[in-house]
Amino acid sequence: MKQLFEIDPTMEERFGQCPYATLSVQLKTLVENGLVEGKQYESIPPKVEYSLTKIGKKFHSVIETLQNWGQDYIEFLKTKNYRVQRKFCCIAKKMGQSCIS
Repeated sequence: MKQLFEIDPTMEERFGQCPYATLSVQLKTLVENGLVEGKQYESIPPKVEYSLTKIGKKFHSVIETLQNWGQDYIEFLKTKNYRVQRKFCCIAKKMGQSCIS
């Protein structure tokens, strides 16, 4: 199964404004709903690798469509001179977009 990403205590440095605790809660919810599974390693620092489950893989195209729409919408907002609230900057940065301030 293809690994989505690893999570470790240093992730906050890489994700900037998105707190580690927020990411952990979201991942826990995805695991509880069967879309993602985590493989925990006994290491220091602790390490967990997350992967899509079979049903999660089927949902991947929906996520891609939403991501594409999000990128288009950010561009739309830029052309209309609208401002995106600061809480959305975290999402925009992950999609490779700049924040609108």
